[in-house]
Amino acid sequence: MIRIKRINKEDVAPVKFVDVVEDPRPIKGRDIFPEIYANIFFCARKKSGKSCAIYHTIKNCATRETRVIAFVSTLHRDPTWRSIQKLCNDMNVDFTGYTSIKDPETKEDILDTIVKHLEQTTGEDKEEEDIDRTKPGIILCADDLAPHSKSRKPKKPKERAPKIIFIFDDLSGELQSPSVTVLLKKNRHFMCKVLMASQYWNDIALQARKQIDYVLLYRGLAQSMDKLTDIYKNCDLSVKFDMFLDIYRFCTKEKYHFMYIDVVNSEFRRDFSHKLELPKEHEDDERDL
Repeated sequence: MIRIKRINKEDVAPVKFVDVVEDPRPIKGRDIFPEIYANIFFCARKKSGKSCAIYHTIKNCATRETRVIAFVSTLHRDPTWRSIQKLCNDMNVDFTGYTSIKDPETKEDILDTIVKHLEQTTGEDKEEEDIDRTKPGIILCADDLAPHSKSRKPKKPKERAPKIIFIFDDLSGELQSPSVTVLLKKNRHFMCKVLMASQYWNDIALQARKQIDYVLLYRGLAQSMDKLTDIYKNCDLSVKFDMFLDIYRFCTKEKYHFMYIDVVNSEFRRDFSHKLELPKEHEDDERDL
């Protein structure tokens, strides 16, 4: 048994920021993702139901203060994505969609342009910059399409939400782009939530994997222990691997269900709705592989 004895009153307290105004509103979507500015990875094969989970996330986490910027290879072919665009329209959420991170004609990295603009403008009270709005396709941030008028500002929603929800769906090799890694590293600074969906965990760079806050694992990975082992190691979870594997098999036993991993807190759910309560003997201080 470890014993402790207080020897002074030097307790470290959180720093109060002098230049940050706290927003007291509760987080929209806190029941599914408690972290407002989270990086979320959906590891799923096609027709697994992950697009429905993305729809559900937007519906529950966005407000009219949010804009959605989506990079989706099947944007114009997938009926679920037509439903997602309609959802955004119904919620008064600005939606901008691309079929690739790179412009097919100019080969420009669209995401890199957006990230660089956010780096220049985030946290600064600037007047509207000179932006070439005639350039096809590129919309840099939520304020770019906001109407500028002297009329009274609309009342804020009762819940706070990310300024931008970025979505990357079935882009495979494009997710290795350095601009993706930069976005994942700076998403909190940009006040963004990032949703990434792909068939394989290693579709994103190693440094990008280290930035993931939540992982949703769908059916079909149990045949490859190497893939599950990589996810387990990268997430640095506090349960033994055999328990991790049992949880995955339990959660994905039925089609369209998924294993939800809260990476920071090493907590697990089946789908968004059922939290798993594990016996303490399964917590692992020295992981066995």
